[in-house]
Amino acid sequence: MLLSGYLIALPIFTLITLSFLLPLLRVFTTNLLTPIEKSHYSTSIPWINDPSECEHTGRDWRDRKCWDNEHNPMF
Repeated sequence: MLLSGYLIALPIFTLITLSFLLPLLRVFTTNLLTPIEKSHYSTSIPWINDPSECEHTGRDWRDRKCWDNEHNPMF
């Protein structure tokens, strides 16, 4: 009786666990497979201190800093 209950419950709990883990695995592998030269990160530009100059160069002015949203980490 216990063995048959175990054999029924094991696949059910395995499927439930996999349904939670697969979306996380997909996000993790997508980030790992993206080449570093294709990924972009936001970074502040320390030499631009004026909002108008920042926006003129196509960047965003937030928190009294000029942010470049397409910064390449290989720079």
